[in-house]
Amino acid sequence: MGFSARAQPERCGVIRLDLCGELRGANVLRLQFAIVELIAVGRPDELLVNLAELASLDDAGAVALVSGYVIAIDYGTSYRVVNVPDQVHSVLRDLGLLDILTGSDDIATLLLAILACLAAQ
Repeated sequence: MGFSARAQPERCGVIRLDLCGELRGANVLRLQFAIVELIAVGRPDELLVNLAELASLDDAGAVALVSGYVIAIDYGTSYRVVNVPDQVHSVLRDLGLLDILTGSDDIATLLLAILACLAAQ
């Protein structure tokens, strides 16, 4: 199965990034580049990463989602992962990343995200 990441305006200041397929291997770098470009160039107020069509991800894919969170916070962009399917939910929960990616934008959560990212590598 392949991978795709497609950005769409959701509403004023909000971009939704729809992920589809498998987030692993070379696809991880594709996602990281897409997130950096969306945030650094588009400067949205909020980036919603929609995982509804994501079939699977590995640890590196989870780290890519966390790195997107860190980049978003650095640029002052709100970042949230939405519509998490069961298999992906399990991976993110087991890595301790689910609450970080689906919820908060505060500095304590950012620090937890960085620590989780380092631990997963």
